[in-house]
Amino acid sequence: MHIAVTWQKLTDTTMEMLLYVDGVLKDTALEMVWQEPGANFYLGGGNDGNTYGIGAFDELGIWSRQLDATEIQEIFVQGVPEPSTIVLFLMGAGAFAMLRLRRRKR
Repeated sequence: MHIAVTWQKLTDTTMEMLLYVDGVLKDTALEMVWQEPGANFYLGGGNDGNTYGIGAFDELGIWSRQLDATEIQEIFVQGVPEPSTIVLFLMGAGAFAMLRLRRRKR
């Protein structure tokens, strides 16, 4: 199963979320309260008031912009493009390095 969720800030207080399953738009949510992203990013739960998800990710991609329906369909058919894997690795390596630096400063 391929699941994709996109969100985009519409105004200072609202956003649009789109849920795709196997490349097909299944649900939308509008006018949810927008919150600026914080220092923590949770995938599969684990944040305050939530429970941890149980499962595994085969492929994961994170983009800095909302993808359109055509792009979601292409990813469903072809898989996550390789450059995103490299970007995720670099992000993880950078986060790890920052944590080590923080611990050394204490």
